[in-house]
Amino acid sequence: MNAQSKKQLTLEDIFSSDQFRGRTVADIQWLPDGSAFTFTRQNAESGSPDIYRHHVASGEETLILEGGALYFDHSANLEALAQELDKLTGQYNRIKAERKEIAARKDSEERNRLLQTTNEQLMAIQKQRDEAEREYKRLQAGPNTKVEMSEYHTTGNQNHLLITGPQRQIWRHSYVAPYYLYDIEDKSLIALAKNDPELQNVSLSPDGKHVAYAKHNNLYVADV
Repeated sequence: MNAQSKKQLTLEDIFSSDQFRGRTVADIQWLPDGSAFTFTRQNAESGSPDIYRHHVASGEETLILEGGALYFDHSANLEALAQELDKLTGQYNRIKAERKEIAARKDSEERNRLLQTTNEQLMAIQKQRDEAEREYKRLQAGPNTKVEMSEYHTTGNQNHLLITGPQRQIWRHSYVAPYYLYDIEDKSLIALAKNDPELQNVSLSPDGKHVAYAKHNNLYVADV
């Protein structure tokens, strides 16, 4: 190398730039037949991990999920919450009407017993309504929410990715989080369990049609 082609190497070049940083991969997951594997690579522009599939025979890499463009549309949840609110309001009004009839009864002992029961029912329904209304307003404020991916898992049919959202630590090795199912072909995102952020031990059936998860020490199975 002649003197003209030489370039002075500075400490800033070594420690403050990406000139000598290699392209690393993480979270490698092999396909069952061993023909390819998926991995994540940090996107310098978005700051989020992208998911690639590497084909062993050809060496080809395919981007299957751009983490920085992962957004969840709340419109379906908003519709479901609106229906739930209508249902709860109907139940509340029906019990309230029954309470008026009970209050007119002459038998004081029976009347008081039934009034206590209906009051407890009304309080329980009102609590559910308040929670549903708060969630509805929260989702209505931002119909599209960016999903911060913390983990991913490939599914049995290899057509979907199980995405773990932001994790909240509860014990040393335990956490809760919202989970999402990403369709690789049509690039759609579905929130599991109505985007509940308190899910644990989530797993999909081999056909990707059912999901099992734990929530508050109870086990659930639901359709995707």
